[in-house]
Amino acid sequence: MPLLDIPFFHAPSSKEIWLELRIPQEDFARLALSRKQLLAECRASGAFREVQGGLTTPSSQAMVRLELITTVTYASRPSDKVADLVLQLRPFIWASATTVAPYRRYYLYASMPRLLLNTRRYFPSWVTSARSHVIGHNTSGRF
Repeated sequence: MPLLDIPFFHAPSSKEIWLELRIPQEDFARLALSRKQLLAECRASGAFREVQGGLTTPSSQAMVRLELITTVTYASRPSDKVADLVLQLRPFIWASATTVAPYRRYYLYASMPRLLLNTRRYFPSWVTSARSHVIGHNTSGRF
């Protein structure tokens, strides 16, 4: 599931930092996936909760907001603990790097069965019907 944004927040009064994942709402319909299913398949049900009050992007794209439940406390500067916050997020996301903008894109890592089902929708049959040993053989070369 592609992430649109990952903003970081801090509360100076309680000296806590946390983050939020923002996902385009249209992706849930496109993948026929509910918010609860997404959290379950990403094994993130206990780590994130949905934030009420949706936001929209400047292009009027509606977003779903998932907030990290566990906050990280800091002593003097919030930036001292950002790495600890990212460590909590890291098991749930993966990134792709490209040579065109956006150069890095983050995704919530969902379980394989749903990914395979959705792959069959968007790729030609010769890609999705190939046996895994054939794909491994064809992609194991240097180029």
